[in-house]
Amino acid sequence: MMETNFLADTSIPKNSVVITNQLPIVHYYSQKEVLPYPDSWNLDMLKNSIDSTNVDRSVYIFFANYDMTDAKIKKDLDDNFKKVFECSQGWGNAAIYKYE
Repeated sequence: MMETNFLADTSIPKNSVVITNQLPIVHYYSQKEVLPYPDSWNLDMLKNSIDSTNVDRSVYIFFANYDMTDAKIKKDLDDNFKKVFECSQGWGNAAIYKYE
């Protein structure tokens, strides 16, 4: 796993996309294009959206349990994507997944 701050990591390609529910702050710190999660969580819809609109771009998915308490979303991300960054602070947990 990466040992660096994902949002400030300059080795992440500039044309990468980050899917998140924290659009303004993630864009501000990463300077990457950000897209929202599907309005109602659907893993297949997320994958289809990524495949159809982000050809030849790295796609990352940001999850933080302090505002996304749905355990199904975290399980789907853990089971279907490569975790490249994780940070835990007491009760809080944030993770970045890479779509491959």
